[in-house]
Amino acid sequence: MDKIIVHGAKFEVNLGVTEEERKIKQQIGIDITLFFDINAAASTDDIDKTINYSLVCKHIATILNKEYRLIETIAGSIAAEILDSFPVTKVEICVKKPQALRIAEYTAVEVVRER
Repeated sequence: MDKIIVHGAKFEVNLGVTEEERKIKQQIGIDITLFFDINAAASTDDIDKTINYSLVCKHIATILNKEYRLIETIAGSIAAEILDSFPVTKVEICVKKPQALRIAEYTAVEVVRER
């Protein structure tokens, strides 16, 4: 199956288990993989026959306009929104929180959802 990939998208979100942590927006990284048959777009060179990944990122930015405690919730919410709003057969979302642990480059949660 074909894939459309957005790797390392950066978003600001109020995120954290404690209220103190959620007071200041933190940057997270999101990798998005959309499973979608791109044959029609590839053969016609028509953007209307594919998934506009800029629009996908705008949807994600809208989802992130509220507070979250867990990156698990963010990943699940994004996957559900993409499945509801775009003609994908499967979506993989990886949410990375770089400042979660001092000893790690980042912590992450990845979800895979299918129709």
